[in-house]
Amino acid sequence: MINANKNIFIINKIDNPEVKLIVNHHAGGNAAFYFKFTDYFPKNWEIYLIDLPLRSYHNQVKQLKERDDLYHFFSNTFNEFETGNIAIFGHSLGGHISLELAYYLEEIKNIKIKWLGISSKNPPGQSKNTIPLYTYSDEELINWLRKVNGTPSELLENKEILNLFLPSLRHDLYLYHNLNSSFKLKYKLEIPLSIFYGNKDSGIEKEKITNWKNFTKNTCNIINFEGNHFYFNDNLDFFSNTLISEIKRNLIN
Repeated sequence: MINANKNIFIINKIDNPEVKLIVNHHAGGNAAFYFKFTDYFPKNWEIYLIDLPLRSYHNQVKQLKERDDLYHFFSNTFNEFETGNIAIFGHSLGGHISLELAYYLEEIKNIKIKWLGISSKNPPGQSKNTIPLYTYSDEELINWLRKVNGTPSELLENKEILNLFLPSLRHDLYLYHNLNSSFKLKYKLEIPLSIFYGNKDSGIEKEKITNWKNFTKNTCNIINFEGNHFYFNDNLDFFSNTLISEIKRNLIN
């Protein structure tokens, strides 16, 4: 069962869930992209798929440009969120948003997080791209999308859809740049981290990805998969089972 509430799609709204898993999407993406993951999750898990602004019927708040905007978005989205066995996962931009959300829930809401998973994301301030992606021309952005292989080719060849999609993507990339370049590590988290990436992702450097261990006092497990930026598209079953195992190993057992 899916419940739409503000900026959240809630899968399996149940009493006393074993896990509350929050999922944050990538730049240019949306919550719907991650519906396919939920088929693999245990039925006693409650899944929260987050939609950033400007991408769905229930989601008509302003564009997020910087950290203050993001925290205001968190305040509106999680104002009634309750504690529990909370895990957070995000891919690419969603990985950074997940990091910010972990700090927000702990500092502002006094809600303890049990696990944080980050996918296809170098630690803040260590991006391989020297030229911000949001400054790319439309043609350059389309070429970049083809390279990371996360967007269906039929979408990239449809000018009408691109006219709607590229502005949203550019907004997200602008937010990503501002969050990434201005991030300052205030303190180390005390929760286990799991970092996932594709071994053919041109934006990930192995010597940088290992620096995620500096963001926690707890364990940091780094797992690589065969593939590029959207490595899980080629083997969703295997990735989902790995993700579930990481959460159970760190949060339930």
